[in-house]
Amino acid sequence: MPPLSTRTHHFYISIAKHVFLHEEYGLVFVQDPIRLSETSQFNLAPLILYGLSVPGTDIRWSTFSTLEKPRSITEVLIEAWNNAEGLRGHPDTLIISKNLADACPTLRSTMALINIDVQAADKNSKSHAASLRTAQRHAIYQFSAFNVTSADAAKLIGNLQASINDHNVSVSHTPYGKAKERFLQWMEFPRRKPIAPDLPECPWGRGRWLSSWDINLPPNQARHLAEYVQSKQIWLRTGDADRFLPSNEDDYEESIYDNSPQLVKALLTCWPNTSGEIASLVGITVRQLQWFCAEKSELEENKQAELLNLLGIELDDYRSEFTIQGPCVLIAKNRNGLTEIYSSISNGGDASPFEIVPDEGFADPSWRYFVINTYGRTASVVMAARGSEIADQMPDILFNFAGIYGYPASSYRAVVGTCARACSTPETHVDIMRTLWDIDTGS
Repeated sequence: MPPLSTRTHHFYISIAKHVFLHEEYGLVFVQDPIRLSETSQFNLAPLILYGLSVPGTDIRWSTFSTLEKPRSITEVLIEAWNNAEGLRGHPDTLIISKNLADACPTLRSTMALINIDVQAADKNSKSHAASLRTAQRHAIYQFSAFNVTSADAAKLIGNLQASINDHNVSVSHTPYGKAKERFLQWMEFPRRKPIAPDLPECPWGRGRWLSSWDINLPPNQARHLAEYVQSKQIWLRTGDADRFLPSNEDDYEESIYDNSPQLVKALLTCWPNTSGEIASLVGITVRQLQWFCAEKSELEENKQAELLNLLGIELDDYRSEFTIQGPCVLIAKNRNGLTEIYSSISNGGDASPFEIVPDEGFADPSWRYFVINTYGRTASVVMAARGSEIADQMPDILFNFAGIYGYPASSYRAVVGTCARACSTPETHVDIMRTLWDIDTGS
């Protein structure tokens, strides 16, 4: 990875997807995004999210305003650059969306006064959009330390301390792999001097672009407001109210971070069977599966449980989130998906993966076999097409890669045969892979 020579920030503005203001309840958190045209049914008022991110890292800064009283862009930027230690002051380049560039035509000339080059994100770039999606997901946690149900909840909108707390969390955890290298490179930059609060205002126009995310949301889903005693939070849940019990057990359930859609989406990029086959086995349509992975809609409780069981995804009570437990066999097709899968299945790299080859005779001419030997659980296997580009990248993708190990020829053939059976029988995929418990380095 080349060293960083310039400082770049992503800046974005959007209607918040997961946090709304309620006249009686204060802040209300929304599990599955809702169309703005339907928010009035629950007396929810939209909030505007303003955010800055350092591309290639988890470092972020977010603040909010009501729709009726939007914040000054220069005020937001100066507040962030002068208070967020992890941003290291103002950047050399500020990347914004084309919509924001059109809505705020004076931003480029104003930022030029302090030697910041403002650029519109390339229409084919996914990085800027990814920064906004991450900020949307984390918006809920920004207010976790405050009494969000109080009558004074509106005072928390734009609260400086809430922004600082959330920013500090984003900086405090050092990531793994290449993300760690980028993070450490960024933090080596010295923090720049504060900017004087005398920059000209940059008028900007609100429009449909602020809520473009709600265009493809499924309409008229059943929803209900639910209060959770332990967390003192009000949530707009998807589904009928009688699906959820108003008990302490449900309070615990709500404290769980439901990251299962992201894990399912990642697994499907490398699963040996098609999305259509998986959807058919669960008894849902491909569109329902796609909406679930995109976090646009929820599955019926029993269907979601069946899907997670089929793919080897389980709730980790210690981490209060879902993880890929496996065991499974994956096909190395998508580097990003495989990286996310490996991070989950290895608890962030707590494994020593290796490639197996027979200690005598010939290896499979079509596939290379990489073993993820997670501690205390059955090993999972990644098959990479021999001669493919991604096969050569596997030592980089699998953090802590331990090398190539010779394996008894009969045992090697057993691994090859077991993986083939698991690929051809998706309904018993995980059960078949559990027979490979004894894969080791042979040492």
